[in-house]
Amino acid sequence: MNPSLQKEQIHLEKVVFILVNELKKLAIDVSSIEKKYKEGLKEASETGRQDEAVDIIKELNKMMDIREYAFKRQFLDRIKYQTTNPYFARIDAFIKGKNIPQKVYIGKHAHLPKEREYWISDWRSPVASLYYNYNKPTKDAKYEFMIIDKDHPWLDKKQTINCDLNLRRTFDIENGKLINFYDNSLRIDLLGSALQHKSGGVLEDIVETIQSIQNDIIRSSPNKVCVVQGVAGSGKTTIAIHRLSYLFYTYKDIITESNTLLLTSSKVLAEYISKTLPELEIYSLKRGTLQDYLVEVIKENNFKIQETSILSSKREGTQSNLRNTLDYINEIDKFEKKYKSDLITNLKQKDYISELNLDHYLKLAQNKPIHYILKLVLEDLIEDQIAIKERVKYKDYVDPVHIGLVNSAIRELTSIQKGLDAVNIYKDFITSIHLSSKFEDIKFHKNFDIDDISTMFLLLQKLSGIEPLNGKFKHIVIDEGQDLGILNYECIKNISSAGQLTILGDLNQAANSDGAINDWNDLEQIFEKYNIDYFQINTSYRTTTEIIKFARNILEKFKESKYLPEPFSRNGENPKLTKFDSRESLLEKTALQAKELFEKEKKAIAIIEPNKSRLEEVNSYLKIKGIKALKVTKNFDDFSKSAIYLVSSDLVKGLEFDTVFLIDPNEMLFKHSPKSARSLYVCCTRAINRLYINYLDKLNPLLDAH
Repeated sequence: MNPSLQKEQIHLEKVVFILVNELKKLAIDVSSIEKKYKEGLKEASETGRQDEAVDIIKELNKMMDIREYAFKRQFLDRIKYQTTNPYFARIDAFIKGKNIPQKVYIGKHAHLPKEREYWISDWRSPVASLYYNYNKPTKDAKYEFMIIDKDHPWLDKKQTINCDLNLRRTFDIENGKLINFYDNSLRIDLLGSALQHKSGGVLEDIVETIQSIQNDIIRSSPNKVCVVQGVAGSGKTTIAIHRLSYLFYTYKDIITESNTLLLTSSKVLAEYISKTLPELEIYSLKRGTLQDYLVEVIKENNFKIQETSILSSKREGTQSNLRNTLDYINEIDKFEKKYKSDLITNLKQKDYISELNLDHYLKLAQNKPIHYILKLVLEDLIEDQIAIKERVKYKDYVDPVHIGLVNSAIRELTSIQKGLDAVNIYKDFITSIHLSSKFEDIKFHKNFDIDDISTMFLLLQKLSGIEPLNGKFKHIVIDEGQDLGILNYECIKNISSAGQLTILGDLNQAANSDGAINDWNDLEQIFEKYNIDYFQINTSYRTTTEIIKFARNILEKFKESKYLPEPFSRNGENPKLTKFDSRESLLEKTALQAKELFEKEKKAIAIIEPNKSRLEEVNSYLKIKGIKALKVTKNFDDFSKSAIYLVSSDLVKGLEFDTVFLIDPNEMLFKHSPKSARSLYVCCTRAINRLYINYLDKLNPLLDAH
């Protein structure tokens, strides 16, 4: 036996032994806590008095907190995983200047037993960068060590560690047993093998196969706006969640789950991502669409918007383009200033302002939201009113004129406060700018899209000072950021405490260019140019060379397409394009192919129906053929590695599947336009290994290879 392999086997056996013993002790402790809790609940249910039952439950909950049950339960699951796969890599480095040799094993999670030689370093640790950034032994290698300053968290303080990387080793470990190891760059197909064996259907962590550029993005400074242009399949969404995991690990006292927000393009994508978060030790992260979040903030601040009046997609056309400009945002500022000026002028004419010495409040309003100031005035007046009632109660003399002024002020200011309505103030704003020839095409609609909601939010923020209930966010990650416009990013900036964002997207996957950014440099209109870090990933890792070349050809039909994808060196089957004479024969063949493939491989398969109105028809047909497909709707959350999915093309962005069947992408649905090309490109690049396009009559010219 290879002496090195024998040594690694002995080392692994010892590590697993330590982990198993720790697992046993922890399992006994957790089981003891759960037993006492169940016994306590039984006692509470049997007591005849409700107050006693409540006291017992309070004590039980206190016991759970003291004994850190939630943490131990999570740690138990982590240790279980580690007993089967404790680490995936090893690096040997010699630290220069200190003459310190380092042997570091790297795993998905750290483990630090008493025996230091069996320590496992977390993939997020600084030294792990040596594994990700160098694919072979390297003289004069280096990695950076972040120095966190809690008092000045916006300062990036780094210490560079210079070293010689003498060994880079990757392990194959299954169920706690060492199968083999690969030194340095000898196994260059590691990523390709991992991609080929992906099943799709759920997002998977990539801690073992993070590429150098991905690692740079994950570990980049959180104190800037990090913008990532990544082609389809470059791992943007995966990078997003790994970056969050890294930030929570490295800046744990500054950036936490409670002060971080993850924004996605759809609820479906948010749920898709959520399945992987616990694997990266993320448990309670707030996530969702920007539109849903802004509506939530507006409602939290006691303003009303009817759910039935909210559109699920952005309007197309001139309106969207006009609203996503700095000129439009400036109009919001102008409206707020005029509104405030008119209101202050009106209030100054009221007797109670001068008589009750309220003038100083109006001066404060010059630099504060006017309705926030009126709220402070009302609070003081109501306290005054209560004090007056107390004095009257005890027969103290109070000037009737003063009483009248206080009551009059409360009545009128309350009426003004109630008059600030989210929808009405937005309507007033649209009416005011509609007079300008520049914005005459912008109209008020009774149904609101994300730009309407964004405008409402900014108006209410300026007039009333509305904020997120739990305060502004320390960091916000935006996935599929190409679908948002300048107006939307202004809102995002305003819910961030320091403008610290990570924005990931692909301009070739823009759902609608109207009102969206046309170039990442557009963001410099909202954020300081010097405060933006740009990254670009041109390689598509997800999809085979054959499929990515086919999808790229769709984009190349239009000169404006840029950031075209380069395939990773992984070959597979050519996309299969099949013509059918009838829709019934098309569906029958699709169902048969999907069923046979699923029964054989048990991987995730997607049937994409571009025509949303025919989705139920396809679903019924699949049922007749004995296929129980998972129909993806906007609130779908039942993702699995092994399933047949039925999904419309508008909800497929961000998802991935082993095999994709695309049903009749005809010219009626995908016209010869850049927008249709982008939509078709998105559909095709969802496939990891196989792509089938079944069409009727005539092949869409966008899919023609010539």
